[in-house]
Amino acid sequence: MKYRFLSILLLTLIFSCSNSDDGRVKNPYLPDYGFDTLGQINMSLPEYNGLQFPGGSVVIHGFSINGFVIYHINGDQYTCFEITDPNHNV
Repeated sequence: MKYRFLSILLLTLIFSCSNSDDGRVKNPYLPDYGFDTLGQINMSLPEYNGLQFPGGSVVIHGFSINGFVIYHINGDQYTCFEITDPNHNV
């Protein structure tokens, strides 16, 4: 009985997964903007000192919707996020 229950549970989980993101609903409050900084982030400027060390961050306004934040993860790895609140209309 236990084996049958686990088998049904496992099969249900396997068949409920999908590789497609077509059904994903986009956020209605955020427009789909792309942006390019055009090489304006110069790491030698004092404005970007927060990116010199792992764990540092810098907020940059004037790009994308309301600006973005760049995080220095480690070494030469950085990640960037939009700072607009996705739960309120822009």
